[in-house]
Amino acid sequence: YDILMVRYGLEGDNGRPNRNICDTVVEWNKKYVWPKLVLARNSDTMSEFERRYGDKLPVVRGDYTPYWEDGAASTSEATAINRASHEKILQAQTLWSLLKPKEFPFKTFDDAWTDIIMYDEHTWGAYNSISEPDSEFVKRQDDYKQEYAKRGARTVDSLLKDVFAGHAESGSNVIEVFNTSSWARQNWLLIQTDAKWNGVKNEQGEAVPCQKLHDGQLAVYASVPALGSVKYTLTEKRNSVKIDPEQTLRAGEDALIVGSTRIRQLLYFNKENGAIEKLQKQKIGDFTRPLDGVRGLNDFLYIIGRNADENRDQTITDLKLTILDNGPYIATYLLESKAPDCEKLSRIVRYYLFSDHFEITNIIDKKMERRPEGMFFCFPFSVPGGKWNIDIPWAVTEVEKDQLPGANRNYYPIQRFCNYSNDKFGVDWLS
Repeated sequence: YDILMVRYGLEGDNGRPNRNICDTVVEWNKKYVWPKLVLARNSDTMSEFERRYGDKLPVVRGDYTPYWEDGAASTSEATAINRASHEKILQAQTLWSLLKPKEFPFKTFDDAWTDIIMYDEHTWGAYNSISEPDSEFVKRQDDYKQEYAKRGARTVDSLLKDVFAGHAESGSNVIEVFNTSSWARQNWLLIQTDAKWNGVKNEQGEAVPCQKLHDGQLAVYASVPALGSVKYTLTEKRNSVKIDPEQTLRAGEDALIVGSTRIRQLLYFNKENGAIEKLQKQKIGDFTRPLDGVRGLNDFLYIIGRNADENRDQTITDLKLTILDNGPYIATYLLESKAPDCEKLSRIVRYYLFSDHFEITNIIDKKMERRPEGMFFCFPFSVPGGKWNIDIPWAVTEVEKDQLPGANRNYYPIQRFCNYSNDKFGVDWLS
């Protein structure tokens, strides 16, 4: 190709144009016959490239796999806030369309989306965040950039509060559950209620499976139609719902068993390091596979420095396991320990009956460290012949098969989930 684009700007990223470049181009073209310089925008260059070579260009399809998103981990708090806002603003838009379509606050939604997208675009620290992390300049940059996420979250929360204004009644024991998805949903929901409420009935007056959790929340197994809502009534009396014996939970000191005469599901913790040593399902087998020093699912790994093969530390001490909830529908374990460069590591593992899924929450009380470091929670799943499919914007891609030859393979940024499966079974892994 006899055309080449050269991007130019002052001061590095996002720099302003240099007015002197105009004189430089004129002088160059007067002095040299070839190559000629042309001042152009990106769109001008690509249009000319297409005009000359559009019918000759090879077609290449595949995922390039983002490589710049490692910065998101350096601002994990704001990134988590913004990810939640992305989900909640979609729910808010649907709720306003359902409940108050004539009052839809277009301008407020536009402002919220601007903040959310501006944070996503490029808001990870300053040019000297690594070399001078405690300088006032770096701190001001961080505060300014993270405010996009925080302001967006405040606006979204306000939109959700306003859409229910006049709809909710204070002190009522009736709750209305909305489903903003375009398909029917059946799953557990957690309600923060007064201590006196222990049971739930549906609109037909039938008892609904529910459980009071250790933190006072009431877990309810709800069924809600697409783009609709269902009302439930809270009762002081505990529900009496028949449970299939093969659906019972038994949370032991270091193992969770689902099933009575036949074990449908089995989870077993390693007593020394807290990793999930065994995750077994009836007719399938064990989903765990210790690999490269990783001792089980949700195992902890700490690396100091930039060489991933050196200074690896998995030392877990003073492990304490507590059963917080023990059925009949939900079991919750708390595993507390000391871990490398942590004041404290807390891992909460919860299992939900009926929906048959585990929820893992890891809480790190981190020590200050200014050297390059990495903390990882490892999940060596065992799915023989399995293939990884990851959720990316607008598509689901299969690792390797759908990636371009030069794609990033060091890590895989995902939207909501990964799936690791063969033609018989697999694992859905959500974030």
